[in-house]
Amino acid sequence: MHLEIRHLKLVAAVAETGSITRAGSRLHLTQSALSHQLRDAEEQLGVPLFERRNARMFLTSAGERLLQAARAVLAELDRAASDIQKNDAPAQGLIRISTQCHTAYHWFPPQLIRFQKKFPGVEVQLVIEATNNPFEALLDGKLDLALICDPIRNRKIRYTPLFEDDVVIVVPRNHHFTQKSFAAPEDFATENVLLYPPRADSTLLRKVLEPAGIQPRKVQEVLLTEVILEMVIGGSELPRYLDGPSGHSLPPVP
Repeated sequence: MHLEIRHLKLVAAVAETGSITRAGSRLHLTQSALSHQLRDAEEQLGVPLFERRNARMFLTSAGERLLQAARAVLAELDRAASDIQKNDAPAQGLIRISTQCHTAYHWFPPQLIRFQKKFPGVEVQLVIEATNNPFEALLDGKLDLALICDPIRNRKIRYTPLFEDDVVIVVPRNHHFTQKSFAAPEDFATENVLLYPPRADSTLLRKVLEPAGIQPRKVQEVLLTEVILEMVIGGSELPRYLDGPSGHSLPPVP
């Protein structure tokens, strides 16, 4: 028999809520996952732990005994964790991070330095190869955290919004766009656009121009921000606009 902490938390949550569904909300797990865990625990013990009456789950005598043990074990674990935290035990471990947005590399390093000063025992590893498909890497257990541009509907992934920003246009000083407070989609029909690869991630193209049926005169992908800015400054013989991918953009060139 190999009952685990997750089985004990399950028994306590179902006993207190009377429902697999409500227990799932408390434990942040799906109903199917909890049902599977419950079957696993009952199969290991060889007895049912709950019985259903009037759409509510009640403990059997075996379930009552396991609940007593679960509460004792979980309480002891909480006390141990509290004692360790009070002793200021340094955090240890590895966090694997990836980011979809190239401009994150401009603001992320200072935040990373602050984190490492606070938690020197935690190693932060940037997983570059997961940039194009962070969701698959998260589900495969190859990532712990991903900075993404658009959320995904998947109950196995927790999505937390960090901030919102605006898409801005970077142009030379003498460009006619500098006389506008904003640009309409049709304004781009005769213009050249520089953006980060892949173009399929561009907010400007996906969410602004394509829905309006507008195609810029030319779209060029450039990997490095410094190169994009130099090309914008270069003037009319070069593409003249910068679109940050998926809503993350750079300020106008002075």
